[in-house]
Amino acid sequence: MNIQNYLIALLIFIIAGCSGENNLRQHHKKATTKSINIDSNIDQTVVSKKQLKDIKKEKTPEFQLIMAQKIIDSVTPEMVSSVDAKQKFRNFCASCHGIIGNLKINGASDLTKSTLTQKEQVAQVYHGKGLMTPFKNILSESEIVAVTSYISTLRK
Repeated sequence: MNIQNYLIALLIFIIAGCSGENNLRQHHKKATTKSINIDSNIDQTVVSKKQLKDIKKEKTPEFQLIMAQKIIDSVTPEMVSSVDAKQKFRNFCASCHGIIGNLKINGASDLTKSTLTQKEQVAQVYHGKGLMTPFKNILSESEIVAVTSYISTLRK
């Protein structure tokens, strides 16, 4: 292949590549103009109005308390008692709350002075709050109920 053919092939490649890149940019621009930034914890995603409404609804305290009651009602005492709640607390909670619940690292509340009901505790553990991780995809519902039952034993 001589230099002239090489340069023509290179030019065609560059032109084809640029138009492909342009199409990609236009597609991305169209996609992002439909995106809705719900909050800083959720990446920009194309969502329907119903999905957006459901996501916002899930963040309301009323919805979280309703979900918490459903979780409490869905587990049996046998399911709860089969969980080593003290060990789960030590594994997942003690790094911020301390072994006896009063460490208060990273903004964690002092559980020895907590006045929250079990339903409020389940809602907070399930959905998270502030810097606290939501445990809905980490612990099972029976583990969450067991841990919140254990937390009540830490109160003074």
